[in-house]
Amino acid sequence: MEENIAFFGESITGRRSNNEDSFLYQQIDNETYLFIVADGMGGSEHGEVASRLVVDTFTAYIKKTFQEPIQAAQLKSVLEVGFEKAQIAIKEEVEKDAEHLGMGTTLVVLLIQGANYVWGNIGDSRLYQIDSNGIEQITRDHTYIEDILKDEGEGSISAENLSQLSHIITRSISGSSDKPDIYPEGSSFLTLDSQKMFILCSDGLITDKSNRKNELEFYRTYLSEPDAESLSKRLIKYAFENGSNDNITALCVSSGQIAVVREKRKSKKLLVPVSLFFILLIIGAFMFNRYSKPFHDKKPGTIKLPEKKSDKTISSVQKSGSIKSEDWKALSPPDLPLTKDSPINFTQFPDSSLIEKYLVLLKDIKGNHLDCIFAGRENGTFLLNKFNKLKPGDYKIEIVAILKNRVRISGGEEPRKIIK
Repeated sequence: MEENIAFFGESITGRRSNNEDSFLYQQIDNETYLFIVADGMGGSEHGEVASRLVVDTFTAYIKKTFQEPIQAAQLKSVLEVGFEKAQIAIKEEVEKDAEHLGMGTTLVVLLIQGANYVWGNIGDSRLYQIDSNGIEQITRDHTYIEDILKDEGEGSISAENLSQLSHIITRSISGSSDKPDIYPEGSSFLTLDSQKMFILCSDGLITDKSNRKNELEFYRTYLSEPDAESLSKRLIKYAFENGSNDNITALCVSSGQIAVVREKRKSKKLLVPVSLFFILLIIGAFMFNRYSKPFHDKKPGTIKLPEKKSDKTISSVQKSGSIKSEDWKALSPPDLPLTKDSPINFTQFPDSSLIEKYLVLLKDIKGNHLDCIFAGRENGTFLLNKFNKLKPGDYKIEIVAILKNRVRISGGEEPRKIIK
């Protein structure tokens, strides 16, 4: 497999002041390759420290592990331990230097050994796979917006709220107990064929998370630029020109695809004794019929993902980093009955410097999302009349504290009756 693996990665600062993304591609031994993308968070240089530390920790662990023989059936376990060691590395760094409190990173990893491969992710950095069936995102984002879209479908949240919520992640490498998703689900590994392209990327490459527009552009670009270097550069250029305001990283990995695709194109030009115009017309029609239909017919969610336990419970709290659930009570008991003009008070965190903002969610009595508003970091009250969809009835209200490392801690949801 050595001569059949080609890869290229690039990362740009984009419209940010510094680059908190880190990536790595490395050949571990004669048949083993490691590919990593991490998107740091925590502000200033802290995100850069977190992503670099996690990449270095994971790589050192893989190198040491593969000094001994590793069977294909062990690959997923190897990845799982790598994510655990990354969590420990961040936790120890924060304990050593208090200035790094709140830092963390996403992480997506692809590990290839011979003809076999496995992958894993935590956060919203993604892995795409392109083959003869089209393109597919083979990881699932751990984001607040993804949870809403998964439960209630597209159109369940406004475009404005979608834009504001898209960066909030629900799992990360932040020294916490958050667990990654390790793939493939249901088997120990998958086997490479001669025509695959993988794209590992930070979320800066994704300019619209509400639909599959990015996937379509990735696929179109791949058809015209089927080698790893050209594809990586073109995708980054597209994301920047289409308004990405984040660091942008794309790491592309191909398995035997370059020679196969180019040779086929060359043979067609030699065998068809017609003008260049008709040659291009025939090739274009062939590629449209072959590739566009599988892409458009291909539906998201073809990989079965593990069920996530619902957090729609009364006074639920999601732990993150160094924040403990007992540090914060989301809502103080309101006076009943409530009206649209009733102020709702909620208790602040003891250290408000860790908070970026508050998000107040309105849900029906079953816990389905209806609307959301943002409250300032220093504002411990909000008025119900700020909700657009509020009518008399029974509701649940959840307060979400959005930490500076983009992880949320939530609580509340006690049923409340609005009478007018």
